[in-house]
Amino acid sequence: MKKTLITLLAAIGLALGANAHASDSKLPVLTLAGPAAAVSFPLVRMAESGELADLAERVEFVVWRDPDQLRVLALEGKPRIMAMPSNVAANLHNRGAKLKLLNVSTWGILWLVSRSPDLQTLADLKGEEIAMPFRADMPDIVFHTVAEKQGLDPRKDFNLRYVGTPMDAMQLLIARQVNHALLAEPAVSMALRRTK
Repeated sequence: MKKTLITLLAAIGLALGANAHASDSKLPVLTLAGPAAAVSFPLVRMAESGELADLAERVEFVVWRDPDQLRVLALEGKPRIMAMPSNVAANLHNRGAKLKLLNVSTWGILWLVSRSPDLQTLADLKGEEIAMPFRADMPDIVFHTVAEKQGLDPRKDFNLRYVGTPMDAMQLLIARQVNHALLAEPAVSMALRRTK
């Protein structure tokens, strides 16, 4: 975490410009934004710790709930630093949004969590219902890509139950309304802890 913080602090300084460290050029408010996921932990830490006090009078962290809200925030440009899926950043940049990639800080935070201990492969889930957040966006895109690489058709081989957020998928799993869910941290750890 410390290495990530140092890397992000350096990147934020570069993104805000060389004069950002001068006390007379402090921003009144520096807004950081990210999802309710592990990728946001360094940003939350920076906002709460005072690490960015030389850049702004006040530093705040804003949670974006879904990719649509993220796109609005990015296009409005209010958050100066945002954590987002790399595909969303690329799409926004290609559409003219003024974005600059500072860091790819997290890999491997998506997990397919199941109540069935006997599952070994994705093919073992054929015909099963899977809670899936963010239809046609991350992580749905990743699921489709992995399934297709394994010779599966996500539209025919699985019953994907689309939900608004990873936390919604986690709640369905905990409430036993689904047996499988594609989740991102920290929803994975929360589901495992609550269900023991």
